[in-house]
Amino acid sequence: MKKISFLLFALCFLVVKPVFAAAELNIDCSPTVCNKSSLEPLFSNSLDGFWYPGKSITKTLNLKNSSPETREMALRGTRKSAITNLEKVMQISIVKGATVIWAGSVEDFYDQDKIGMGIFAPGVDSDYNFTVSMSSAAGDEYQNKETVFDLTLGFWGEPISTVNPSSGIFLNEVFANPDSGTEWVEIYNANNYPVSLAGWQFDDIAADGQSPEDMGTINIPALGLAVFEINSASYLNNDGDSARLINEKGIQVDIFSYTIAHKGLSWSK
Repeated sequence: MKKISFLLFALCFLVVKPVFAAAELNIDCSPTVCNKSSLEPLFSNSLDGFWYPGKSITKTLNLKNSSPETREMALRGTRKSAITNLEKVMQISIVKGATVIWAGSVEDFYDQDKIGMGIFAPGVDSDYNFTVSMSSAAGDEYQNKETVFDLTLGFWGEPISTVNPSSGIFLNEVFANPDSGTEWVEIYNANNYPVSLAGWQFDDIAADGQSPEDMGTINIPALGLAVFEINSASYLNNDGDSARLINEKGIQVDIFSYTIAHKGLSWSK
């Protein structure tokens, strides 16, 4: 997660012209760091003028996932000043397009462990309107009050598996004639992100072998391996056969053909 700025609300009931400049902040996250486009606070008196009842300011945040993995992005506000009743009359809303991501008082905002901004595939970016407003019913008791918080933005949690990738999945090893136990195949994920194979099937030689076996859901780490154990006994022929991966659309993704399967020995690429 990347700490990007603090928000400052210093209250004075001098009515001034609202300031609408410097509205957008860009957050670009790579696998190791999130970079922001400005060192300035997202909101401040110097940028936005003093606050008064009914005032509302919207800034646009752009979040981008520049990592090679699908990731969740989120934000969190951390109180950096003393607790005041000002938090009850200041409101925050975060909106993406026509969808309200979160809305509530600044007091409620501080209580959130995180506010999820969505799941971002590699290279995807999205704009969010971040609006801060003050209740028009606020009275004189809020004069000369302030609330300050750090706004932390970035990746949250572990990379999310890409379900049923269109490429990069290969049969790496075939064990067709074990000394004991089941036959198995080893599958390699050549992608630099984790994958989940949901609804895939394993099959032997096309049109002349056994019925395909459902593989359940197999999760493979980035540039990693996973083993699929074949449920049926003697599924693969010891005198030569083919092992095939069939994706959820019924399309052959990879094939591994071999000749003689010697006892206790596997074939590998």
